[in-house]
Amino acid sequence: MQSSRDSSAHWESHLADVAPCYFPRLGASTSGPKRPMTIKVALDQTQALKELCESNTAALPAALRATWSLVLRCYTGAEDVCFGYQDTATTAVLPVARLAVEDDTEMSRLIETAQNEYENSLPFHGDVPPSANGPVGHRLYNTILSFRSAAKVGTAPLSRAANMALPEDCRVRLMTKLMSGRMSIFLEWWSVDMTMEQAMGVASTVAKAFKTVITSPSISVGAFDSLTPLHLKQIMRWNDYPLKTVNRCIHEVIHDVAIRLPDDEAICAWDGSLSFKELDHLTSRLSHKLVELGVGPEVRVPLCFDKSKWNVVSMIAVMKAGGAFVPFDPSHPIPRLQGLVKALDASLLLCSAHHSQHLASVAETILPVDDALVKELPSGPDAIRFTSRAKPNNAAYVIFTSGSTGEPKGTLLEHVAFCSSAAAHCGPLHVSEGSRNLQFAAHTFDASLVEILTPLMQGVCLHP
Repeated sequence: MQSSRDSSAHWESHLADVAPCYFPRLGASTSGPKRPMTIKVALDQTQALKELCESNTAALPAALRATWSLVLRCYTGAEDVCFGYQDTATTAVLPVARLAVEDDTEMSRLIETAQNEYENSLPFHGDVPPSANGPVGHRLYNTILSFRSAAKVGTAPLSRAANMALPEDCRVRLMTKLMSGRMSIFLEWWSVDMTMEQAMGVASTVAKAFKTVITSPSISVGAFDSLTPLHLKQIMRWNDYPLKTVNRCIHEVIHDVAIRLPDDEAICAWDGSLSFKELDHLTSRLSHKLVELGVGPEVRVPLCFDKSKWNVVSMIAVMKAGGAFVPFDPSHPIPRLQGLVKALDASLLLCSAHHSQHLASVAETILPVDDALVKELPSGPDAIRFTSRAKPNNAAYVIFTSGSTGEPKGTLLEHVAFCSSAAAHCGPLHVSEGSRNLQFAAHTFDASLVEILTPLMQGVCLHP
């Protein structure tokens, strides 16, 4: 028998620096009252499962704990997960299971870790201090793994022994019953947290994770493919409609907005504001300068800007000149930027004025874009007249990968591809005329283009 002091010390050490692990609320199945829901997990009846169920060893509970930790990683994104563990010797305060689920951990090692964690904590299961579950109202977890074996419940019918009410503060419970060498797994949840379809998706993930854990010991956690046939079918159903091809150029769509909403604010930045009309005229003036410098269809032009209105102006001007812009990060080392310029076969680089000296050796021609440059540009009717030198199938931009695993690789996207994508994703992202959009992502991440170009194409005010 362990003393209360020993028990408290164990749980304090075991849960040191643990972060709460919360299964997300996926959606409500009904608008009615909160009620418990249950479905059976469809397991593949493999020979490995049969042997595991008949072995009468600790391997099965360990495999289940490894499985649930893997599922939690899938739904929470955490590599250090915790959950309540419920077995025959249930106490008022549930023991807390904590497992590291890291990319390079093999399934066999994950099972071993789960078994060791259980054996180390078992002497203290009967005396779990309330503090081990976290402060009142802020429990460390909201999921429970329950394991019941007919061999451990004595003469009580298994169904009655395992029929415990789902705790109010438990979002999901995985209830496992083992009887006569056969195992059944049930997923329990509250109706306000998940729809039936979503629960079936979770159950399919459990089934796939369990099969992987017991049949593929050498597969690493990072290599586990959580996409199940049910999920794939759902994704196909979500996308079961023809995507409209928008055979246009990005800057043409933005120009149309300037015609329709000339006085609406297009850019509200720390360094100034521009209406759609002003943006259209300014980008046309700059595009003529770029054409003089050799920019045309399929010419790649690196942009090295801090977040500002000039970055957006330069992007559109390059496209109007027919070229493809390539976002660079001014904080990256000069040799890296020089390597990218060489890979692009680029001779011209546009940048924030205060970066021009620092970037002098990166490209043959460095063009700082600021108010001083704009004052030098022609501003007559011919200069502001819109002309499009690009075609929809010309490159609009190139984005490079980080290069963390080798040489950076460029991804090229054509105007028609982005225009078609923007037309499809602007609705689900609630990007619509009259709203405002905060530009957050770094320019070197493709998400920034959705944050910059899609809003402008919809008449939205951009805050870079």
